[in-house]
This record gives sequence, C-alpha cells and structure tokens, in this order.
Amino acid sequence: MFKKPSVEFTGIQGTPSLTNNGTVLNLGLDLGFSVNNPNIESVTFTSLEAQVYYHGFNNVTIGQGSLNDLHISSNAITNIQFPFTLSIDPSNKDDTAIATKLLSDCGIGGNQEKINLDYKLQATVKVVGISIQVPFSSSVNFDCPMSK
Repeated sequence: MFKKPSVEFTGIQGTPSLTNNGTVLNLGLDLGFSVNNPNIESVTFTSLEAQVYYHGFNNVTIGQGSLNDLHISSNAITNIQFPFTLSIDPSNKDDTAIATKLLSDCGIGGNQEKINLDYKLQATVKVVGISIQVPFSSSVNFDCPMSK
C-alpha cells in the first residue's frame, strides 16, 4: 500500500550569490528539502522544473529552478539541494512592488519578516518507459539571507 512521502523544507543551503545583469538582480540560492519516503519502492524523477512567485504576487514569476535525475530512496530520508534563481527587475512595475516587499521583509525600513515564496513544480517520472508529469505546488518561508 502506497504511503504519501513527507517533504520538509530545511532552509537555505550554502551561501546565496547576488549578481546583476543590466537592471535585473539575480539571487542564486539552494533550498534544502528532506523527503521521507516510507514506501518499499524508490522513485527517480527525470526532471523537476519549478516556477517561483513571491507570496501574494501569484501572477508574476520571480524565479525558477530545475533539477534532473533526482533519486528518492525507499524506506529512507533523502536530502535535496534544489537550485533556484530569483530574478527581480526594478525597472518593471510588477517587480518594483515585489522588490519593495522583499526589502521590507528583510527589515529595511521596519521589522524583519520571513520571506514567503510560493512555487509550482512539474515533476517528470518514467514508469515502464512512459514519461508522466506530476504537478505540485506549495510554499516555503525563511529568514532573509542578507543582513541589513
């Protein structure tokens, strides 16, 4: 009988990187997840593709990430580092509102809050040679990775 694996967000892994490309600010970070699979079967995802949204701004994609050939072990806990790149263009009206919220959540001009991100994940797994895509969406929150 199949048991639903549990997924826990374990925080930012390593040191985030901040770069710019013209007016676009890019924050590269690895988000950690722990997957507890209580099943006797393991699973390998051929790909995971994620779109990231700042909570409350669901129509504006601010980042993306992808991971290939992810193996989730059977009867075990598998720790994952999922690479994301968050991109904000302050010259874009929608991104300006998100940048303002991000700075506010990081404590600029007030109290520091958790950063809340929503994400949509498209997981692809092969079963008997047939690719099956499984959509999943959730949210994560974490402390601002940059200090004031």
